[in-house]
This record gives sequence, structure tokens and C-alpha cells, in this order.
Amino acid sequence: MTDLNWYQQQLRMLNERLWHLGAATRDVTAFEDDLRQVWNDSATRDLRGRLLQPLHEEHSAASTALTRKSTALTSMHGSLQRTQGHCEQVARFSEHIADRLDDTRREMERGHHERDWADQLTTRVLAATDRMTQLITEADQTLP
Repeated sequence: MTDLNWYQQQLRMLNERLWHLGAATRDVTAFEDDLRQVWNDSATRDLRGRLLQPLHEEHSAASTALTRKSTALTSMHGSLQRTQGHCEQVARFSEHIADRLDDTRREMERGHHERDWADQLTTRVLAATDRMTQLITEADQTLP
């Protein structure tokens, strides 16, 4: 769980930085808008077109890509949390199954022991029955 907490903290920091980046971008854009009212000659328009506009486009593309990445990472974090929950559930089930397996092994062992004991008793009963049959036969032979 510690790794997921660290990951969530890193994701939160990324989102905070993206928010600060967006705020800074809005401030720069507002400042440029204020400057346009003061400086709006051809040299300024040329400077804006050659330098500032490409920078704005690159910044916008990078900001959009980072926002998408943050959204994907947030989704992945949710998936990791669900996966961790499933792993914990599987571990609990596995432990339960291992306990039931131990119980079953003990029951099987006891069953084998009881079967062996029953076999011994059956052998004794059969031997006693044979002996009784023999004694009855001998007794019948002594009668006239």
C-alpha cells in the first residue's frame, strides 16, 4: 500500500504543478493582452508572430499532453488500487483454501486410520467366524 500512497502523492504533486502552470499561463496571457494595448506596431506584431506565438503553441501542446498524461495516470492509479484490492482478496481466499486443505488432509488421514482399524476388526471377525464354524462342525460330528 505504501507504493500506491507514494504514487498518489506524486500524482497529486503533478496535478498541482499543472494547475500552477495553467495559472502562470493565464497571467502571462493577461500581461500580453495589456501590452498589446500599449504596443501594437508592426515590429511588435512581427515579434509576436515569430517568437511568442510558436512558444504559446508549444506550451499549449505540452500542457495538453501533460493533462492527458495526468488523466491517464489517475485512471491507472484507480486500476492499481482495484488490483491491489483483488490481490488482497485472493490472498485471503488462498489462506482460507490452505486452511481447508489442511483440514481435509487431517480428515483423510483419520479416515485412512479408521479404515485400517475396520480392516483389522473385519479380519478378526472373519477369523472368529471361521473358528466358530469349525467348532460348530466339530460339535456336530460328535453328535450321534
